[in-house]
Amino acid sequence: MFVDAPAGRIRGKLQTIASSRRNGDSGADVHVRAFLGIPFAEPPVGERRFASPVPLRRLSAGDIGHYDATNLAPVRVFLARVWPQSVPRPPSEFEAILLAVCV
Repeated sequence: MFVDAPAGRIRGKLQTIASSRRNGDSGADVHVRAFLGIPFAEPPVGERRFASPVPLRRLSAGDIGHYDATNLAPVRVFLARVWPQSVPRPPSEFEAILLAVCV
């Protein structure tokens, strides 16, 4: 499923969030339309680190023509303050404000 947003075309998915099926009963699943890991603003890096979010210009559609929001973004663990010499600084494309929208 797709939605056209001001920042570009976004692909989401139908997600089962609950089921009323118990002990073999025939019940109905509950579904939502899920759009996961959508960048909300430009990455808060450099001078933007402690500033208000800067609106995102365009979503990166890559070669497929839409932004794939069917999965959550990978979770990044930042241990650089604990072991700065052993943990490289993550790439800036992972430093983002992300949304998960379910309707």
